[in-house]
Amino acid sequence: MLAVMEERASRTRNAIGNLLDNACRYGGPDVQIKVDDTGKNWTIEVWDNGPGIPAEQCAELLQRGTRRDEQQDGSGLGLSIAQEIADTCGGFLQLANTQPTGLKVTVWLPEHI
Repeated sequence: MLAVMEERASRTRNAIGNLLDNACRYGGPDVQIKVDDTGKNWTIEVWDNGPGIPAEQCAELLQRGTRRDEQQDGSGLGLSIAQEIADTCGGFLQLANTQPTGLKVTVWLPEHI
């Protein structure tokens, strides 16, 4: 049981790392993170002040290997890996544009992952 918990904690750290890396790389100079424990679930929000993502491209960018900016280094795996980790843990990942600019990525995970 402990090994399973450690593996899931490692995956969660990996997901958060991928989200922060993407926000810092593509999202502009102002990146913020908020973690909330409601007692039943964890909510992790990462948001930036970059250009955001057109709503019609959000689902596509969650697919492995899909990149919006081909000019910068990257593999197009960060968001898809974060989503797969959330799904594996029984949670979900959501992309939402913020106003006036930026993107907010929310990961919801059940308390007992």
